Order: sequence, then C-alpha cells, then structure tokens
Amino acid sequence: MLLKKCAMAILIALTVTTVSYSADPIKLIFTDQQFEGQWMRKVGLRFVELAEEKSNGRIKMDLKLGGVLGDYMALAEQTSMGSIDLVCSAPPSDLDPDIDILWLGFLERSLADAQMLWDKDGDLFNMVDQIFAKSNLKLLHLSTDGWLGILVRKNANIFDKINTIPGDAKGTKARIPPSRLMQARISSYGFNAIPIPFSECYTGLQLGTFDFKCGTVVDELNVFGDVSEGFIHTHEALEKVCILMNLDKFNTLPEDLQNALTAAGEQSQKESFREIEAFTKSQEQAAIDKFGVKIKTLSPDSLANLYQVGQKAEWTAAEKIFGKEKMDIVRTAVAKLE
Repeated sequence: MLLKKCAMAILIALTVTTVSYSADPIKLIFTDQQFEGQWMRKVGLRFVELAEEKSNGRIKMDLKLGGVLGDYMALAEQTSMGSIDLVCSAPPSDLDPDIDILWLGFLERSLADAQMLWDKDGDLFNMVDQIFAKSNLKLLHLSTDGWLGILVRKNANIFDKINTIPGDAKGTKARIPPSRLMQARISSYGFNAIPIPFSECYTGLQLGTFDFKCGTVVDELNVFGDVSEGFIHTHEALEKVCILMNLDKFNTLPEDLQNALTAAGEQSQKESFREIEAFTKSQEQAAIDKFGVKIKTLSPDSLANLYQVGQKAEWTAAEKIFGKEKMDIVRTAVAKLE
C-alpha cells in the first residue's frame, strides 16, 4: 500500500510538472530593420499581436526592431541559421537567387489582383514558400507596402520634365536595389541603372551620386523627403513584405502553435492588402506638408507604354534567371486574373 501511494504521488508530481512546463509561453525573437511609422513595421507588429492572441498567450514575441541586429539581409541570414526566430522584411534575394522572383514587376494591375494572386492557398504563394524552404525558412505572410515608383533627387531639376517613360531623362543615373530583375526593368526605361545598398541611398541623394531612386515606395518619402524633389508613380510592381520564420523552429512547435502562427500570417496579410491604399495616401499628404515634395502619376498612355516595354524586357530576363517552369506558373496565375 505504501509503495502504491508513493507511486501515485510521483505520478501526480510528474503530471503537475508537465502541465506547468507546457503552459510556459514560448519566447520567439522577432526582428525588422524598419523605421517607426513605416508600413512594414505596422504589418509586423500586427502579426505579433495576432500570433500572441491566437496562441492564447502561449507565444510571446521578443521584439528586436529597427535593425538593432543588422540590416534586412543579415536578419534573414540569422533567421535562416536559427539565431533569430522571425523576421519581417523585403524579399532577401541574396539568400537564394530564386527569391528574386518576388521583385518581378508587371504582375498586378490593382491591389485586388495582388490579393488574389498571392493568396496563401494559391500557386504563387506555394511556389515562393518552397523557394524559402531551401534556405530553411517558412513563409508565414506575403503582402505589400505599396506600389514602387521613382523618387527624384532634390535640385536635380528634372521632375517636371519627366512625362513619358521610356523617352524622357534617358541616361540618367538611377539607383536600384541589387536585383537582376530591377536591372533589366530600369535599363529598359533608358536609365543608367546602378545597384546601390539601401543604407547608402540618403548620402547618394544628398551628394548627387544618382538622380533617381528606383524601387521606392511612398512611405520612404518620410525618410528621404528632405533630399527629394518628388515622387513619380509608375505602378510597375508592388514591393513585397515577407514574414519569415526559421523552418526548423517552426517544425518543432506543437501543431496548435504552428496553426496560430499560420493564421496570424494569413489574417495580417489580408489586412495589409486591404489597408495599404489609405496608408499610402496619408503618407503622400504627410510628405507634401512636411517637405513640400511633388507627387504625380504618369498618364494612362505613358503607363501602358512603360508596362509593355518593361514587362517584355523583365520577363525575358526572368525566364533566363528562374527557368521556364517557374515563369509558366507565374503566367498561368496572372492569366487567371484576366
């Protein structure tokens, strides 16, 4: 009888210990490189809120924001290796050349198109998730922080002269992100495309190293507004926002916590597509009020011409980079929108 009571006591103690341990929140390091107020920061924090809520507090995010652990490429590399759990960033192309497909332009004609095109259950999301898996990353969220356009340097005195692209301002030095797709796209506009890291853009605009900063979203005007003459909407592409998690870490989590993270990614993705347009307009007005920048959109005829020339050049380059199989998936997905 004594032995039986002892055995029961040990079993109860073990059970209590197990319950207590499983109830402890799992702490995950969440990072970004963004400035306060930028859309990508807002998207990331909304995902964090939803993940903690949907896990009933069993997930607790340890926030390391504003690039305190490095720039977005360094953060993606650390997430891939597992020293960071999650990162919210633009597509980290340097990890794998195939990730560059997220910079592909001339896909979406509207935000509604984009939401359907990049739906979590769609072919493109699944293709990109598989690409990230090669770098030991799990794609939880894929949305946008706005249409890419062209920021024109202050004192360049060419903003008002640019009404047709390709055509106007041929040969102008234009900063691009280090992307082969952007190289093909911006070169097709007749500009002199120069890959320059984001961290060097402010100084480059200040010193006149280049006159155009291509691949720019509107909320960057609040970063570069004092060295900018204006912003030209080209609607060539939507810059993508990715929330990525270390795949090994994701796979070790209980299924209910995996589901909580996946659900947080899906809900925050839908909200981002729904709310980005109003945010963009508010950022435009803020930049006009604060810095006096000019903002314009090319005429419909110029946009149609830019779309035709740019898509031909970029998609031809893309097939050489990514292969026919991936581009056929892209073409099929885009065709469903028509």
